[in-house]
Amino acid sequence: MGLWKAIERPLLSGLWASAIGLIVKIAFGGMLAPILLLLVGLGLVLGVYTWVLLIAMGEKDLYVDLLKQLSRGARPDG
Repeated sequence: MGLWKAIERPLLSGLWASAIGLIVKIAFGGMLAPILLLLVGLGLVLGVYTWVLLIAMGEKDLYVDLLKQLSRGARPDG
């Protein structure tokens, strides 16, 4: 049960993002050059994953706090 709680939100965000990526590939696969399709798909997948995880699932505060702690730990004492 603890493992599911840890992976639930990132997993669901990834599923949403992969669904959007698949839709883009099906819709634009024959119309765009492969590199352009890659860039469009990558941008959409990363954007959807980030939006769903941070905004829709309410994880923004957790990741902002994590980044603050990481940046604080990287500074030299003095």
